[in-house]
Amino acid sequence: MLGKLMKYEIRSMGRIFLGLYAAVLAFAVVNRVFYTLQWEIPMVLASMAMVLLIFASIVTTVILIVYRFYKNLLSDEGYLMFTLPVKLDALLLSKLFTAFLFIFLSIVVAAAALFVSFGALPEDFWQELGRIISTFTNARGISGGRLASYIVAIVLFLLLNMFTFSLEAYTCMAIGQLSNRNKVAMAFVAYIVISMALQILSIFVAIALAMMGEAGMLDWLATPNLIYALPLLPLVMDLIYYFVTRTLLKRRINLA
Repeated sequence: MLGKLMKYEIRSMGRIFLGLYAAVLAFAVVNRVFYTLQWEIPMVLASMAMVLLIFASIVTTVILIVYRFYKNLLSDEGYLMFTLPVKLDALLLSKLFTAFLFIFLSIVVAAAALFVSFGALPEDFWQELGRIISTFTNARGISGGRLASYIVAIVLFLLLNMFTFSLEAYTCMAIGQLSNRNKVAMAFVAYIVISMALQILSIFVAIALAMMGEAGMLDWLATPNLIYALPLLPLVMDLIYYFVTRTLLKRRINLA
């Protein structure tokens, strides 16, 4: 059933994104032609159009993630969705995985458009990056295998943060729907409160790092166990957001 729900979500959202992604890549190709021919004014105009379309795809992704969750589960459609012979987890996960898919695709399309427009990064960049990594690994005595595991941990951290964005939005909307008057305003208030709490926590962490001094901070940040633990932070946040959202929709749903 989860697969069928995701197929429906992907089909509904894909109608919008297919054209948007095609437009981004089309302008990237046009921009590449102007870049190769060194036609400066058309190249600037095409670059501006491409950047605006990339920005539009990101904004559209955010809006659709929020809109489809609210419309399907917290508006009048919720009466139908919650009467289907489908578990709540399947409803939530179909939204979550589809949101992750289009966030990931938006990033890939944006990166592909930049690559098509301007080509690969200069060789000097990769040489300098390799030199920095080599200097760091040699100074710390980090082997190639450990470096690969660090990269995996960082990639997992970034991927889990994509889930965090959607789940935070879902949690705010689940809190907002508790209001009998203005659910949207209540959701914004919930978002502000959660964001402020996370900002305050970040400030305390930054102060603690600053008190270590530059050398102590670099040593702490390069601690292997800390790098391996990086994915745990968004994972814990994702689980909290998911549990709160699930609990509110299961026990405190308010579609009035």
